[in-house]
Amino acid sequence: MLARKLTIDKLAPFADAVAGHDGVLSTEDNELIIKPCTDSEIAFYSKAARRMSQLKTVMPLFYGTLAIANRETAKALQENDTLGLAQLAQQQNSPTTAASPIQASTTTPRGKRLETEQAIVLENLAASFERPNIMDIKLGIRLWADDAPPEKRRKLDAVSAETTSGSLGLRVAGMKVWQPHLARTTEEYKVYDKNYGRQFDERTIRQPFKEFLYERGAEGRR
Repeated sequence: MLARKLTIDKLAPFADAVAGHDGVLSTEDNELIIKPCTDSEIAFYSKAARRMSQLKTVMPLFYGTLAIANRETAKALQENDTLGLAQLAQQQNSPTTAASPIQASTTTPRGKRLETEQAIVLENLAASFERPNIMDIKLGIRLWADDAPPEKRRKLDAVSAETTSGSLGLRVAGMKVWQPHLARTTEEYKVYDKNYGRQFDERTIRQPFKEFLYERGAEGRR
C-alpha cells in the first residue's frame, strides 16, 4: 500500500462496526480503519507485530498510530455522517422503551466514544467484499481492564455471570447479516445489537452462528 496522508476531511464513520465504542472511522476507499484506542491496545498491536508471528496470520495489518483529537473525531462523524450513525448513537443514549432483543436495521448503536486523542490504524479485512457479513465476538470471562474503577468491575462481572461470557468465555456482541432476498432494499441487512447476544446460554449459543452462517431463503426456510 502506498504511503498516504490521512486528514480528518477524508475520513468517514466506519459502516461495518457492529459493536464496541462509537467513533471508529475509515478512509474513503474503506481500506483502512482508524479506531480510537487506549495505551494497552497500542501495546498489544505493537507487540503482536513484533513477536507474535502465528497470531499475525489471522489479524489485520497494523499500520501504526494516529494522533486525533476527540473533537476532530466528532467533526468527522457529523460532517461525513451519510449513514446517520451519530444520530443513532444519540438516540441510543436517550431514554427508550424499546424492548426487542433484535434490532433489524441498516446500522447499529454502539457505546459512547472513548475519551482519547490516539488511534490505531488497521487494515480493513472486509474491504474487498461487496456485502460482507460481520460478527463481533467478545472473548474472555473477565470483561474489565486493570484500570477499571470498582463500580465498572461490578457491573461487568454481573454481565459476565449472566451471559455466556461467564459460562463459555465468549459472547456474541453484535452482527450484521446480509439478506439476499431483500437485496438492494432498505432492509437488505439485518443488524443484531449487544442485547441479542446476551439472551443465549450454553444450550442455545449455536443459534446466532446459524443465523450468521446459513442463508435464509425468501420463503423463510433454511
